Amino acid sequence: MNGSALKGSIEGDAWEWHKRLGHLNFNNLQLLSDKEMVLGLPKLNKSTGVCERCIAEKQHRDAFSNELTWRASKPLELVHSDVCGLMQVTTFGGNIYFLTFIGDATRITKLLEEFKFDIMNKYEITDLGPLYRFLGIAACIRQQAQRSLLLDIHRFYTSSSTSHLLPLHVITY
Repeated sequence: MNGSALKGSIEGDAWEWHKRLGHLNFNNLQLLSDKEMVLGLPKLNKSTGVCERCIAEKQHRDAFSNELTWRASKPLELVHSDVCGLMQVTTFGGNIYFLTFIGDATRITKLLEEFKFDIMNKYEITDLGPLYRFLGIAACIRQQAQRSLLLDIHRFYTSSSTSHLLPLHVITY
């Protein structure tokens, strides 16, 4: 047997084990091999190569911006809302859409599953019942009416048939 072929095979095993063990450092991999700490791990020679994936993962990434836009300071002062769906799996009630309400100050999320199969797409939503139910609960909690509601896509609640029904300031984006 040729010695160089044997060395290549052992070094190839080191790379394979490096990947199998979640890109474990080669020094630690060598330690596991030398001290026989892992059953089935062959004797490995220290690899001299460089793992491109490991290098890419260690590269510097820019931090998220520290500049904050305005954020609500009181619970339920500003609420983000979105209609989510069409879900492939229905709920026990047969619903395929759901509403989310997220408080800007607390990041508490409330989900309402209200919409039935008869809604063909989420832009046809004209029933403001779930929205009013949430706003009523929010008003009871805050003991004052909701002032601002941030909507992901304003057409859900601001269509010509429903826009006059909203008693609050709607911020759209």
